Amino acid sequence: MPISLHDATVGAYLHMLPNVLGMFDKAEQHCRDADMEDRALLAASLSDDMWDFSKQIDQVVLLSERAVRAMREGTYYPDLAPVDCSFDDLRAMVSDAIAFLETVTPEELETIADKDVELRHEAIRAPFSVAEFLLTFSIPNFYFHVTTAYAILRNQGVPVGKADYYGPLRTEPA
Repeated sequence: MPISLHDATVGAYLHMLPNVLGMFDKAEQHCRDADMEDRALLAASLSDDMWDFSKQIDQVVLLSERAVRAMREGTYYPDLAPVDCSFDDLRAMVSDAIAFLETVTPEELETIADKDVELRHEAIRAPFSVAEFLLTFSIPNFYFHVTTAYAILRNQGVPVGKADYYGPLRTEPA
């Protein structure tokens, strides 16, 4: 069975984003159990030159929902500014992204797959087709930031495992 652009991108986003929400629940419970301020976990990173947990989640939303919005408009602007938010704020961002992505149809993506979208940041202008943008920029970066957020939680002692990361598998019906 051939895979559609929608399955490979929006389907992937919609598979992973609920898992991110589940990891928030475990992270908040860990903060309560460890008598740790939420802010300490939200500000945690793997190294000094990497973004913190909150920014990793901001990028997950930027590279899913906002990437799809950008391909409709023809221009993608990365947002590299720090974020200062709570678990509730992050949960709302991810939930809003899920709600938006659920409205994107396979037909819409197939219709615009060959249209142009340009990544712009400072002096950088990188032209892509929508399909190339989603498959070679958005998806790899999306998984990078989901994985990094997961790794930060593990590094901080949050009891998340591989199943929390990848969630329920989409298996064939018996």
